[in-house]
Amino acid sequence: FCEGDPVSYCVDEYPKAISELVRVVKPRGPVVMGLDNRYEAFVGALKYGKKPEALKILLDGKTQCPYGLPVHAFTLRELHQAVAAAGAEVEEIFGKPVMFFDMLEALQAARGPDFDPWEARGEILALQERLAHEGFAVRGQHLQVMARRK
Repeated sequence: FCEGDPVSYCVDEYPKAISELVRVVKPRGPVVMGLDNRYEAFVGALKYGKKPEALKILLDGKTQCPYGLPVHAFTLRELHQAVAAAGAEVEEIFGKPVMFFDMLEALQAARGPDFDPWEARGEILALQERLAHEGFAVRGQHLQVMARRK
């Protein structure tokens, strides 16, 4: 279980980090990782007017966390390849949270000025759960990998 993006902080050493996570798990045991999402990092750089940096992130995945530390932001293909090379099988990769603020904005527009996110929290969580597992992984702020050692 590796949450909080520590593998992303391994930057160029992430294949070694993933291999070590897989190595310490019993055969057929689960490997769970939270990682930075390259698409989200790219869009975030564009949103904040960092267009040259955005292209670099898109091409090599190297960026910084909010605290200024270097991180590697992943693509889905890159994760599938790294997990397979480490001796595990990806069971699922999903986003977390997925388009959260966009989703809240859409709900507000549809429901009107009296929309209360706190009162709608059950609906919001159910929608997040559905979106996370219906192909919207690349739109998640982070990626959640559920894998199993071979």
